[in-house]
Amino acid sequence: MYKETMYRKLIWNLSKAGYVEEASRFLDESRQLGLRLSMEGFTAYIECLVQVGQSNHAYAVYQKLKSSGRVPCVSILHHLVLGLSQNGESRKAFLLLQEIIERGAELCLLLFNAVIKGLTNEGHLEDALTLFEKMQMIKVQPDLITYNHIIHALGKGRNFSKALGFFAEMKAQGIHPNVHTYSVLVDVLGKNGLVTEAYEVWKEMRHDGVTPNLITYNTMFDALGRAGYVDAATLVLEEMTAENISPDMYTFSILIRNLGKARKLAGAKALFEKVMDKMGVVNVVTYTTMITVLCKAGEIDEAHEYFRKMISAGHVPNVVTFTALISGLCTAGMLDKGYALFQAMKDVECSPNFATYRTMARAYAEAGIEDRVNMLISEMRASGIEPDRFFYSSVLAGYKKSCKTDAACNLFERIRVEAIEIDTPLLNTMLGVLLGGGRTDDAYNCFQEMNRFGCTPDQQSYNIICYGLRNAGRLNDAHVIEEKRKLDIVKGWRHSSTL
Repeated sequence: MYKETMYRKLIWNLSKAGYVEEASRFLDESRQLGLRLSMEGFTAYIECLVQVGQSNHAYAVYQKLKSSGRVPCVSILHHLVLGLSQNGESRKAFLLLQEIIERGAELCLLLFNAVIKGLTNEGHLEDALTLFEKMQMIKVQPDLITYNHIIHALGKGRNFSKALGFFAEMKAQGIHPNVHTYSVLVDVLGKNGLVTEAYEVWKEMRHDGVTPNLITYNTMFDALGRAGYVDAATLVLEEMTAENISPDMYTFSILIRNLGKARKLAGAKALFEKVMDKMGVVNVVTYTTMITVLCKAGEIDEAHEYFRKMISAGHVPNVVTFTALISGLCTAGMLDKGYALFQAMKDVECSPNFATYRTMARAYAEAGIEDRVNMLISEMRASGIEPDRFFYSSVLAGYKKSCKTDAACNLFERIRVEAIEIDTPLLNTMLGVLLGGGRTDDAYNCFQEMNRFGCTPDQQSYNIICYGLRNAGRLNDAHVIEEKRKLDIVKGWRHSSTL
């Protein structure tokens, strides 16, 4: 009795104090001595494990308890549900919550919200919806947090009609949406081109007396800007100022980027000049956005001027800034200046990233300078950055533009030798290279061997090869491939019908 009480007290107090390793050691000792500890000690130990992020270890302790014929108490299940939901194990949490329900224990809304959040964050939307329905069946009333998680997940999954349906349902239940609810809806609708719907939600928010915050405004600016509604964004900015909500660097970066997309460079520059002296508004992010907008518009000299202003103002350019300006220089045909800037960024201890190397390699491929491309790939690897299929596809497209078919074939052979993952888009690029270089037979063989690379031709594959064969006068081969495509469609339809 003395030993059992002693170990129980040690494990309990060490666990409560956060000494997980010591508590674990005494737990193992107690097992070796054949002691049967109380559930109270196990509860404290599992709670401690969950608090320090060792939910899987806690779950293993729970499983050992069950395998030894003991029934873990509901408190243990509560701690595990919360911990597993937060640590990427929402499916396990879901099953444990089912166990709590089956035991007829008192149900806590906090547990349902934790599991639903975990399921939606991990992409298990159907399970989250099933649990949501179960809540209503067992008379657990969802709250604002529950609805926000579901609406956010549906929006991310592009199921907008269902998201709006849940939005209407929560209001019908007397649950008032908060600024987070509206921000999520405006964001997902705007990012997917449903700007009118996003603006209707925005108006409804104002009508319901919910005041937008800075995040909501930035989201609305982004939605309007994506659709080119710059004038509407300006009106929203005036509304924001009237409500004494101060725009931040992201607000102006969004507006400047959207003005650039709408080809309103004068407006973008005027806005930048207007805010450049505001404390905390203009920094490396805002300058980088302005430089990117100017580069995309082909205004390289002005972009360079803003780059110099940025440094004079004491803002240190980052890798995104350098990459944007290098891309602009290379696109404008100033390859030597682009490479000089590429070298200069290393001199100021700003390491090129994947995007920087891809930009430079693509530019040299477009110029047909194969040795420079190979040098960059070697340098890239030496710096610990591995080129992937997206990188190589971009370089192959550059060789296609410069009509350097031999260089592209050499690179493709290198991809095969190095066992780089090859996908259909990369092979489509290679088909275009071969056909553009007049190597119709090689392109035809490459198309026929796509399955050997573990790839399935898509619509673009068929379009590229058939167009190339017809241009080469091989009408019969193009006809055969086109018929094969039709046959594959019919086979696919029959297969899906059978299923």
